[in-house]
Amino acid sequence: MNKASKFILNFAIGFLLLSVCSLGFLLTSHAPMPIGGSIAKVGIEVGSSTVYIPGYKFVCTTNRQRAQCGVDLQSKPLKIMLVYTDTARKGEIAQCQANYAGITENCTTNFHSTVIGGWLPDVSIKNNLGLSPQQLQEVQNNSIVTKLREDELEILSIGLAIAIGFVIAAFSWLYFSQFVKAIAIALTGLMMSRISLGWLGRISFTVGQNYGLSPDQLSQLVSWMSIITGIVTIIITAYLLWSRSNQFVKGFVTFINGLEMFALSSYFFLGSLLGLGYAD
Repeated sequence: MNKASKFILNFAIGFLLLSVCSLGFLLTSHAPMPIGGSIAKVGIEVGSSTVYIPGYKFVCTTNRQRAQCGVDLQSKPLKIMLVYTDTARKGEIAQCQANYAGITENCTTNFHSTVIGGWLPDVSIKNNLGLSPQQLQEVQNNSIVTKLREDELEILSIGLAIAIGFVIAAFSWLYFSQFVKAIAIALTGLMMSRISLGWLGRISFTVGQNYGLSPDQLSQLVSWMSIITGIVTIIITAYLLWSRSNQFVKGFVTFINGLEMFALSSYFFLGSLLGLGYAD
C-alpha cells in the first residue's frame, strides 16, 4: 500500500511539474506585456471599435533615447517609434509615431500597465491606417491561454496552487523525515512573520509620531519586529518538533507544509498574471 501511494504521489508530482512548466511557458511567451519588450499593446481604431495587437508580436530595437518596434501586416511593416522624455526611467514618452504603407500618424501612450521588470506603455492609434478588421486578424492574439478570461486564469491559478498544496502535504506525510520537519519549521516562521507584518503594518503613522518615530523609522521598526517574530517562532517550533515525534507532530508538519505551499504558490501565480498583463 505504501509503495502504491508513493508511486501515485511521484506520478502526481511529475504531472503537476510538467503542467506548471508548460502553462508558464505559454503565459510568458504570449504575455500581453512581454518581459523585456518596449510596448504592452497597440490599439488601432477601426470604425467604432478598437483592434488590439499584443506587445509580444512586435520586434523592437531600443537605446537610451528611443525604441523602434515593428510587426508585419499584410506583408507590409507597421512601425512604431517611441522617443523617451526620461531616458533613465523610460516612464514618459515625448513622441509616439506610427507608420504603415506610407501613412504616418501620431499616436498616444498610457502607462497605466505595470509589468514584471518595469512599466510598458499602451499605444493608441486614432487612425485605421487603411486597414480593415479582417486584415488585422492575422496578428490577433490567438493563443489558447490568451483566449481565457481573467477570472478563468485566476481560477486555474488557484486550482494549481491547491493541487501543489495537496501534493506537498502528501509528500510530507509519506516521506516524513527530519528534512521535512525542517521545511515545516522554516515555513511556520515565514507564516508568522507575514502575519505579524500584516498586523503591525496597520499601525498608523500618527501613532508612531506620538512616540517620536518618523514614518520611515516606524516602517523599519515594523519590519524588524516581523523578522524577530519569525525567528522566535522558528526557535520555538524547532524545539517542540525535535523534542518529540508522534502522529500529532506528523499531522502538524503535513498541514503546515501543505498550507504554506498553497499560499506561496497562489501568491506567485496571481502575481505573475498581474505582472504579465493578464490581470488588472
